[in-house]
Amino acid sequence: MTGASLLTAASAGAQTSLMVPIYAPVGPYRVYDSRKQEGPINSGETRTLVSEPAGAVWAECFNLTVTGTGWPGWLSVFSADISWPGSSSINWFEENLTLANNAYTEIRESDSGISIRCGGYAASTHFVLDLVAALVFVDVAAGAPMSRSASGRGGLVDPSTRVRRTLDTFGA
Repeated sequence: MTGASLLTAASAGAQTSLMVPIYAPVGPYRVYDSRKQEGPINSGETRTLVSEPAGAVWAECFNLTVTGTGWPGWLSVFSADISWPGSSSINWFEENLTLANNAYTEIRESDSGISIRCGGYAASTHFVLDLVAALVFVDVAAGAPMSRSASGRGGLVDPSTRVRRTLDTFGA
């Protein structure tokens, strides 16, 4: 499933599901800071970060910051389920820079695992990952609500209601 809704029809009289992807902003929440943990990441090195099982979360969106860069290089953020896909999430071209970019990746279901790989000739950098959003699938046919009120921030419109209005607008 890549961004499109998935309609699962069942036999007559059975429950129908309408799974819709929801981009849910969170935090920001500091996930990792190499300045306070393992130190700079070096060219050819891959670090894998894990937490609790993913549950309904399919992907996460991060603000990825590099700081204290050495020699030109890049970082790639990707699911820990796969080997490095050959892409980069952020690039730098000189020493002692601080740069930030968005990194959006699917996560490993068993432990929310993501990997960060550093590349470039003799490259190294500190990096910071702040979680800013997650992609979850919500069954809007069953009225599976998502609520911010549990986090103490109050009054967000139930996303399943907002999605139903959107689907009605487009004739779905």
